[in-house]
Amino acid sequence: MRNKNLQTIIVFLISTIVSKLVFCMFNIPNNPIYIVICTFFLIIAIENIIKNGYLLRSKKIAIVLGIFSFLIDIAIILDNKIVFTGDVGDSYIKNVFLEFEATDLLKLVLVFIISYIVCLNIGIMIATRKINILTVNNTEKTTLKNDLLFWTIFTIITITCWSPFFLTYAPGSVLGDSTASIAQGLNYSLLNNHHPVLYSIYVGFFMRIGRAFNNYNLGVALYSFTQLIIMSGIIGYAMLWLKKKNVKLIYILLSWLYFVANSIFARYAIIMWKDPLFCSFLFLMILLLFDVVKSNGEVLKNKFTIFRFTILSLLIAFFRNNGFLIIFCIYIILLLVYRKKTLKFNIILGATIILIALIQGPVYSKLNINSPFEEAVAIPLQQIARSVAYDGKITEKQKEFINQLLPEEKFKETYEPMIVDSVKWDPEFNKNFLYENKIEFFKVWAEMLIPNFSIYVKAYLMNTFGFWSTHMQNWYGLADTYIIWDKIESNNDYNIHRVDLIEKYFGHSIEKYFKEPTYIGSGTLFWIMLLIIAILIINGKTKYIISLLPAILTWITIMISTPVAFSLRYVFVLAYALPIMIAIPAIADVDNKTE
Repeated sequence: MRNKNLQTIIVFLISTIVSKLVFCMFNIPNNPIYIVICTFFLIIAIENIIKNGYLLRSKKIAIVLGIFSFLIDIAIILDNKIVFTGDVGDSYIKNVFLEFEATDLLKLVLVFIISYIVCLNIGIMIATRKINILTVNNTEKTTLKNDLLFWTIFTIITITCWSPFFLTYAPGSVLGDSTASIAQGLNYSLLNNHHPVLYSIYVGFFMRIGRAFNNYNLGVALYSFTQLIIMSGIIGYAMLWLKKKNVKLIYILLSWLYFVANSIFARYAIIMWKDPLFCSFLFLMILLLFDVVKSNGEVLKNKFTIFRFTILSLLIAFFRNNGFLIIFCIYIILLLVYRKKTLKFNIILGATIILIALIQGPVYSKLNINSPFEEAVAIPLQQIARSVAYDGKITEKQKEFINQLLPEEKFKETYEPMIVDSVKWDPEFNKNFLYENKIEFFKVWAEMLIPNFSIYVKAYLMNTFGFWSTHMQNWYGLADTYIIWDKIESNNDYNIHRVDLIEKYFGHSIEKYFKEPTYIGSGTLFWIMLLIIAILIINGKTKYIISLLPAILTWITIMISTPVAFSLRYVFVLAYALPIMIAIPAIADVDNKTE
């Protein structure tokens, strides 16, 4: 009894000290209720580890969870150093990166202790299999007719739930990027791969129908509702996919509710952006890759699987400019893992990759279809801009080159740490000089790297902030429901305007019932995905990480070239696939070679 009491006192003291230090070090309101609650949960977590620690004797579990805890620890500390006003367009005077202090080491230790305690408890939950989303001995007969009915029901009810939103915000959202695709799709402007050619042609198909009826609103409405139907059908398919994996109906219903309970997905369904469809294709690729891994590559011998893989690869590669890199990496990894089993697949996909490269390379060049170079070098441009703004170490020769891009004083006026647009869209920014001196640009950037390493790192962290922050979110690039001409004074040559069809035909609008959506940040989604990867490794199911490649590679490519610190649409696949990603470790546990 004495030992038990002594243990309780020690756990209490440790929990109290850690809680109090965290509240002091991170300037959390010193409310005694908060401290008691924090201490209480720490005591429960620590005692659970003491009681069930035998379940965590595997070195792999301790190491994997330790690495995850350390990574999230660093992210939280860096997160705490960035002062963000909430406006990505604020200057470097307002959005700042605080200097590191000696006390940051203590913060690092404290956060690691708490995150590791939490992660060890997650490890115990995994080891005890307390949460099970799979049915046991599912004897329901699966037939094509039953599957089709299941898919149809979920597709139709999703369309039904989203349709009032579409009718209220008809014909759909037409934003700044949308206008460029409309103009290209209607041949009113030259094709430019800043907005992918295939997507612009796709938009043009609907807009041409509208032009034929002298009603561009009709064209936008057809586009929006078609996208809504496609996304609903994919969600219906995902629910069927879960059912075929013997996932409990309650989890399937909750997954479906996730897509319709908040208007964020309905908003994306009617936005004329390339991202909703692009991420839809990535989502389907995740499901397909899981089936590939589940079958140990055997399904890649199936003609229909090869066909689906090829079509999805083409759509992903041509619907956004980072698509080709994503598909190329997926193909290379599959080639390395399943090279002995998939000759036909390798021949067809290899030919597809070469075809895409030829079209997006020599063919586009021949047709003068180019991608803006300044878009691809957003982060290096921000690092140079910050070096100028903070009077970094720059030689006279480097200054001479930089001044030809944009005068030094202009860099200091326009540099905004969270977005590159203020620099690249400045009237004095010399894009032609940048295009003509690409190699020299990278040479100057590389020469400045070591002397300005700290500045470069801070510029990178701030320009990618929203994609790695553990909690931060921002409305910029989240989802919008307006038509661009209704917000700015500009010629609306297309006469596209919003019409609340419910109010028009029923005399009463329901818009007030559509509250502004809230959603977890892109960075939070990334950490959830990373935790799922850690769980797969702990469970000995590392191979299933392959199924998450579309989401992983999307995040990586955005971290390489994002022009802005916040934009959920860039990594919307993480939100799209969240219920599936959460289910993957459980489904992977039932590891049969064939479905």
